[in-house]
Amino acid sequence: MEEISPKRRVIAALKGEKIDRPPVTSIGGCEGTLIVDVQKAKGIYLPEAHKDSEKMAKLAIASQKLTGLESVRVPFDFVVEPEALGCKIKWPDKIDQELTILNHVYKTPDDLV
Repeated sequence: MEEISPKRRVIAALKGEKIDRPPVTSIGGCEGTLIVDVQKAKGIYLPEAHKDSEKMAKLAIASQKLTGLESVRVPFDFVVEPEALGCKIKWPDKIDQELTILNHVYKTPDDLV
């Protein structure tokens, strides 16, 4: 099979189509792709990139280019939704720490109604 583009490979894999090889990507939380070396290489650091869309985009693209992953994903973590629902978020003070959800506003699905 002829080699296909990274974008086409990921989309085809998600659709269950035939691909030349499995894509190397991180479709889940992508903070793990923003290793300290990537942050240092770009001069953009967490957690500031979480709160600045331009820095977020530049860091995500740098991560893809430097690691060879076949996708770019923003935001970097799964705290956007809980924060929008009222959860408090602990913003890390070091570039190698992840965001943490400090509280849970809803105890059961019925609480969302």
